[in-house]
Amino acid sequence: MSELLGEKSLALISKHKLKQEKELICAYENLTSYDVDTLIQYCYDAKDKEEAHLLLASLFTGRSMMELLDESIAVDEFVVGDFGVLSSSISHPKVPEFSNSKELDAPPNTSPYIFLSSSILRSVQSARGCKFEDYKTKLKSLVSEINKKDNARLTLGRIQRYFAKEAKGLNISQAEVGWISNTPLKNHAGSSYLSMSAGDLAIKHYTFINRLLESAGKQPFSLEALLSSPSAAKMMGSNRGLSNDDLKASLKNIRKSIDASRASLPATLWQLYNDYTHYTVSLLMVNTGHRPTRDPFGSLSNFGYLQYKVGFYLSS
Repeated sequence: MSELLGEKSLALISKHKLKQEKELICAYENLTSYDVDTLIQYCYDAKDKEEAHLLLASLFTGRSMMELLDESIAVDEFVVGDFGVLSSSISHPKVPEFSNSKELDAPPNTSPYIFLSSSILRSVQSARGCKFEDYKTKLKSLVSEINKKDNARLTLGRIQRYFAKEAKGLNISQAEVGWISNTPLKNHAGSSYLSMSAGDLAIKHYTFINRLLESAGKQPFSLEALLSSPSAAKMMGSNRGLSNDDLKASLKNIRKSIDASRASLPATLWQLYNDYTHYTVSLLMVNTGHRPTRDPFGSLSNFGYLQYKVGFYLSS
C-alpha cells in the first residue's frame, strides 16, 4: 500500500515540476518591467540615437525591424509639432456602390497610420539606407551589450512582442493592436471592419507608451496639440459603417412607418409586422455588434423572452 502511495506521490511531484518548468519557459519569453525600464533609460541616454530610436520604435509599435526598415511603408517626419506619421501596408476594400441605395455609399477611409515622435521617425528614415542584415546584427550586438551591463533579458523578438502582450490590459483591442503593429488583415478578422479616427487610436496607443515612459522615469508625451489637428480627425480603416446621425435617421424613419401602419389597422397588419421586425433586428444588431453569417441570429434560445420582455420593450 505504501509503495502505491509512494508512486502516486512521485507522479504528482513530477507533474507539478513539469508545470513549473513550462511556466518558467513562458515567463522567460516575456520582458519584465525592469527589462523595459532598462531599455528605455538606455535609449534616452544613448549617444548613438539612431540605433536607440529603432529599438524604441519596435517597443512602442510592436513592429519588427524588417517592417520598420521597409521603404515601401511611408514615413512623414513632421506632421504636428513633435509628431510625425508612420503608415502601414494595410488597405481596406471599399464597399461596392448600390444602385438603388446611394445613402449606403461612403467615401473610402485612409489606410491606418500611427503617430510617433519626429526624432524616432527621423532615425527610422535614416536607417532605411542600410543593408537590413548588417543593421540587424548591429542592433543585436547593442542589445547584448545592454544585457551584460544591466543584467537584462532583452532580445529583438521580445521587444517586438511586448506591445501585443501588454495591450490586453489597457483596453486596446486585438484589431487595434493589428493596426498599430501593421499585422495583415487576414490575421485577425476584426481588423478588416474596424473604423476609427487617427486621434482615437493615438489616445489608446499613447496610454501604453506614456505608461512605459512614466515607469522608466521619463517625461510622457502630451497629445493636446496633436488631437486638435486635421491629421487626428481623419477616419481610418473600413468604410462599412453608418454615422450616428445616419443611424438615428434610419431608426426614425422606421418608427414613422410603424406609426403610419398602426393608424390604418387592420388593413396594414402585414406592414406593421414587417416594420416591427425591421426595427427589432436593427436594434439588436446595433446593440450587440452581431455579425451575421448565415442567419441574422442563430437560435431563439439566445433570447430570454420572459426575463427581458424584448417584444414589450420594442413596442413601447
